[in-house]
Amino acid sequence: QVRGDYDAARQQYTLHVEQSCPATPNQETKLPFHLPLAIGLLDQHGREIPLRLATESTAMGTNRVLEIKNASHDFVFMDVPCTPVVSVLRGFSAPVKVNIHRSEDELAFLLAHDSDAFNRWDAGQSLALQELLRQIRAQQREEPMPAPVALTDALSKALQDKDIDKSLLAQILTLPSEGYLADQCDVVDVEAIYAARLFTRRYLAKQLFTDFDRLYQVNTTTGEYHFDNKAMAQRALKNVCLGYLLETEDVSMQQRGYAQYQQANNMTDRQAALAMLSHYPITERERALADFYQRYQHDAQVVDKWFALQARSRLPDTFAHVQQLMAHPAFSIKNPNKVRALISSFCMGNAVQFHRADGAGYVFLAEQILVLDKLNPQVAARLAKFMSRWRRYDAVRQGLMRQQLERIAQMADLSKDVYEIVSKSLL
Repeated sequence: QVRGDYDAARQQYTLHVEQSCPATPNQETKLPFHLPLAIGLLDQHGREIPLRLATESTAMGTNRVLEIKNASHDFVFMDVPCTPVVSVLRGFSAPVKVNIHRSEDELAFLLAHDSDAFNRWDAGQSLALQELLRQIRAQQREEPMPAPVALTDALSKALQDKDIDKSLLAQILTLPSEGYLADQCDVVDVEAIYAARLFTRRYLAKQLFTDFDRLYQVNTTTGEYHFDNKAMAQRALKNVCLGYLLETEDVSMQQRGYAQYQQANNMTDRQAALAMLSHYPITERERALADFYQRYQHDAQVVDKWFALQARSRLPDTFAHVQQLMAHPAFSIKNPNKVRALISSFCMGNAVQFHRADGAGYVFLAEQILVLDKLNPQVAARLAKFMSRWRRYDAVRQGLMRQQLERIAQMADLSKDVYEIVSKSLL
């Protein structure tokens, strides 16, 4: 827990830090950890403030690692000319969760000005999370989803930053995943989460189209393929921008995606274009999928990627398509890699389709677990974990998942691997 108090009269800023760790089996009481907490202070213009603790005579730079050894600490900084914005846990200096109250304005400020790359990304993710959770709640109340104005403005500034690291910008532009959003909800509402994230992507695509288009073209290179940090960062940013451009559902952007697929001289660009095209019911999608398989059908690992991106497609007929792919000559239920590529990708990477309201996704998974239990119990047990958190969902889905878990548990000659996962899930 981190909070700060500023005394303008004394030009003094006090950082209050508390740590705690929940009890675990056989260890009810946890002693305080010794934690490195890297911090910095920014003034109202985003400039770094020299840091001088009350116990010191001179400032010791603008980035400090504070040693947290006790349950609570107070660090008093002197000569602080204005109310600062604290940049905490710089460089992810310790594997901890930091609880600190941040307004949207403060998060946007850190995203725009923080010199620490991790904290710029983290501020962007936190700002996006606040916007997305607000939209999820609106969706659940059947109200219009509010436009993510603060996030849009903050990302616009990041897109205009000529000095920002391109790989960092690619990460900043990537919204929190549906799985992460689900972890922030007391009850997982797969439809509301999906709708909120898609709404936000489409809103950003429309509002920031000019920037996405500019960056896509600037970072599109021709000539020989290079494998170095600069080239990798360019590809990452270019492909994130392409994903947003396709969200406009503009025909010219779809053609651009297909052109990238055709002209790519590396797997990163070709696979990225194919994955994006897979979400749209257009002829370019079918052509690209057919061509990709034709090109790489003799490379088992690449075929796995082909299965996986189809399983994650957000098209409404994906569930039926996954079932059809199980009859594909390249798929074998006896091959663990193929099972992970198709079945696991569908269950883990396509929540809105796997957790469909009629429970068909759960029936499908249970059937595959029972087949695999006779072939490879370890793989079957890993699949069973996709329903082990059934209590996190609404009452209807809880009942549907529990029904399939009980169905599996009641099977004769069930392996120990699967039985252990299923029986513990039902406790």
